[in-house]
Amino acid sequence: DGLGWVAYFLGKDAEAEKIFSSNIKRNPNASYSYKGLAFIQLRQKMWDKAALNLEHSFKLVPKQPISDYLFAANVFISAKKYSYATIVLGQALSIYPKSADINFYLAKSLYLASDKDKAYAFLATATYYDPIRISPLFNTLKGIDLNKTKDSLLNMGWGLYVAGYYKDALFRFNQCLGVDKNNSNALRGKGFSLLSLKQYKEANKALEISMSLPGHNKLKPVTTTFVAKNKKSIAIITDTETMLAWSEYYLGDYLNSQASFEQITTNHPDWVNAQLGLAYTLKALGKDFKPTVTQVNKLAPGYTSYIPEHSSHVLEVSYKLYNR
Repeated sequence: DGLGWVAYFLGKDAEAEKIFSSNIKRNPNASYSYKGLAFIQLRQKMWDKAALNLEHSFKLVPKQPISDYLFAANVFISAKKYSYATIVLGQALSIYPKSADINFYLAKSLYLASDKDKAYAFLATATYYDPIRISPLFNTLKGIDLNKTKDSLLNMGWGLYVAGYYKDALFRFNQCLGVDKNNSNALRGKGFSLLSLKQYKEANKALEISMSLPGHNKLKPVTTTFVAKNKKSIAIITDTETMLAWSEYYLGDYLNSQASFEQITTNHPDWVNAQLGLAYTLKALGKDFKPTVTQVNKLAPGYTSYIPEHSSHVLEVSYKLYNR
């Protein structure tokens, strides 16, 4: 196999083909020789033969590098041989079901082949597993029906938000709201993003609308992870009410902010972000805030140094909490 691959990479197709074919005659299970023949045939646009040899190679040894699956699939997609791309990516998916790339290019192949409903399902999976990476690729799917990709838009919005790309996150949330203006989760994400962009009045409005909608009660809080000074990982739980209270604080509505934070911390005394908000509000009102700061430092040592941009402290995140 090795000599055949050297010849292939040097562009000596005839020599490589001879070596691979000879290997297969000696060993009918020579998976990588079948793949070598297939890659030569892809280069020569012999689509049918390439597809057969790839399928045989991947059946013999399914767990091959993702890059090999993707290379072959993208050559087929570029040649508009979508059925062959779908077969290759379907084989890959059985081995790498959580690969965002495999799911995305399978979605792309199906989409370009006009099997769009199936494509949207794989697109949602791709954005679930790697929303930041898939976001720019999503834009390459021309004429996409945003009404059928709301889950994807939400996945990308939250992924971008947590990574600190607030403007990009806001764009995705607004795309979702463009086709579903009463989507409570998208409004919540819009509010979170606007707050981090220091557009406090607009954030307050979006958060209030989100909380007024029936779907809001079904949303789980956003959970991120803060690594404290003692090296322990601390769950930072933030819901819409907490962010609304922060928006009230930034707008100078300290009495309402205090009432909101006190209610939240009474119900959830271990919610560090709300405790921190209460401390800042009490300080702004000239009240004793030190016991609250002590509580924050007890729950998450060092967290008091991270005053809101709200996600600048995030090192890890569970995306699956965001769209349910």
